[in-house]
Amino acid sequence: MTGTPPTLTPTFTPVPKDLIYDGDTKGKRIKDGTEGEPQDVMDFNGGVKGKALRMHFLGNNQEIQKIWRLKKPADPQGYNYIEFDVKTVKGAMPELYFGLSMGASGDMMLNVNDYSEKPISANWGKARFPIADMMVTGDKYISELMWIGIADKVTVILLDNIRFINYTPPTATISQTHSATPVVSATPTSTITPTGTVTPFVTSTPTETTTPTCTASPTITVTFTLTPETGVKIIIDNSSNTGSKNLFGYIWYTYDDKSNNGTSEIWPKPGSSFEKSGSGKANKGKAAVMKGKVTTMFQWGYIGMGTKLAADGKTINVTKCGGVRFWHKGDGKKYRVKLVSSHPDFKQGDGDNHLGVEFETSGEWQLFDMPVYAFVKEPYWGSFVEPDDALSMVKEIQWQTREQPHQSIELMIDGVEIYGCEK
Repeated sequence: MTGTPPTLTPTFTPVPKDLIYDGDTKGKRIKDGTEGEPQDVMDFNGGVKGKALRMHFLGNNQEIQKIWRLKKPADPQGYNYIEFDVKTVKGAMPELYFGLSMGASGDMMLNVNDYSEKPISANWGKARFPIADMMVTGDKYISELMWIGIADKVTVILLDNIRFINYTPPTATISQTHSATPVVSATPTSTITPTGTVTPFVTSTPTETTTPTCTASPTITVTFTLTPETGVKIIIDNSSNTGSKNLFGYIWYTYDDKSNNGTSEIWPKPGSSFEKSGSGKANKGKAAVMKGKVTTMFQWGYIGMGTKLAADGKTINVTKCGGVRFWHKGDGKKYRVKLVSSHPDFKQGDGDNHLGVEFETSGEWQLFDMPVYAFVKEPYWGSFVEPDDALSMVKEIQWQTREQPHQSIELMIDGVEIYGCEK
């Protein structure tokens, strides 16, 4: 066979200039479109198509700020509106404000519900915002997108398809005719034709110029009212189970910062037999307890305890689970609960930045109850791992101290479970 082989010319699909985020296009994701470390926002499954931008708010009517710093500032020139799709996946979002940051300029925040086709709900809805109302004269590029949310309970929302558009708000005209037939021998007809103009769904332009407090790590200070959940409940341990193992038959253990040349101390000592020693919730049975002190010989000194969820080399997938729940009692200090994953993208292994949530203890038993969505990595360190990937290969759950130094610490844990899992 002879002849000249055909010349193959690769074709490329250019990224639309109006696109800021869609969760799937390279450079238009949190994963690779962020300047520095993402701060409590992430790509997550469940978008209009593919992945979406996920953020959560702690409830208790706290004002929480979420910021996405763009690796490449966006240029809105030639467009008059910015839009995105939005929905809740847990809780309700009565107040959500959105703003564009240009660095030095003040941030003009608009109420998302005032600029949406419908109030934010569990179904996708579209919100559109006039760019001119959020930019100060002289601003050219957008370096950050900012949201401020206020909710009474833990709420998780998804955003997708953030883009610039050219948009003209519709103007609806009502033309109504009314005919009246009075009771007389003749049949006159009276015709009334009022006309009027109504305002489209953008009804107001509220602005907010306050500077809210940004909370980097979630803190649980209230006990949430529980509602019945569906799905399978994985009971890891409770006060009726005494001894050194959880209900799966896997060990409890402790650890310290000796591997980082630290001098923090913990009881029970790492490697020794761990026996549940404290009185459980309502003074029934036994609870897991750790005591000790945290020093600054290692700059970020720490101690912690944990329990295995699977045999060595095995993991459990919690991506299809609802949340994590346990009871805690302590010394008034803050701690962090972590879901330790063996996904290979954690380059530093067990010492990497695993997904977690911070909580605060008191001298009374309190309930921790948070959705798996709320477990996030700490900013500015550790390997980047997609949350779905991390949650798909969980092998242990750990509780670790926060801040340093501490002359003494004491934490008690009881009633550990993962709930709402698909069969």
